[in-house]
Amino acid sequence: MKKQYFLYLICSIFTLFSCKKNDASLSQTEINSQILTSKEWKGDKANVDNDVSPNPALIIPNFDASILKFDVPATNVKLTFKSDNTFSGTGLDNQPISGRWEFQENGAKLKITGFVLQLDASQLPAQIQPLLVGVDLTLPDVYDVKELTDTKMTLYTTTSRVINYPIQGTGGSIPITIKPKVNMYFLR
Repeated sequence: MKKQYFLYLICSIFTLFSCKKNDASLSQTEINSQILTSKEWKGDKANVDNDVSPNPALIIPNFDASILKFDVPATNVKLTFKSDNTFSGTGLDNQPISGRWEFQENGAKLKITGFVLQLDASQLPAQIQPLLVGVDLTLPDVYDVKELTDTKMTLYTTTSRVINYPIQGTGGSIPITIKPKVNMYFLR
């Protein structure tokens, strides 16, 4: 009887430790992927905060620096991310878009190839438009994931452009660096 008890104990211990553990812990990338692909995202707005150097007030008379921060409506944007790393939807211009997506840096960044976030100078405050004539305002396709919950997503990106702004009456120009910092807000 003791041998059977001992044998039962050994078999139980062996069975207990030889079974594969059910790994319920997911990486941040896997968690973010599940949230991202669970439902359609609807754009709310893009908040733009421009760093401009040198200060435009030195170049443009009566320049109001508060216009460097503004919101662009993004309610036309609708994105559906699929588990096969593709997405489809509509862009800022209400045209169909599609492409690929992937998380990078353990879910801290989201690369969206095919979603071109391009600010149109006509969407910007009138006083800043002269600074941006002919400037490509296309933003990079890799976004910092600032917030990602079941109901909200905030993506951040930035870029930098140097333009030569003409100085009136001199025939010369001055290089100006414009660095738009953009937060895109999405809701479900």
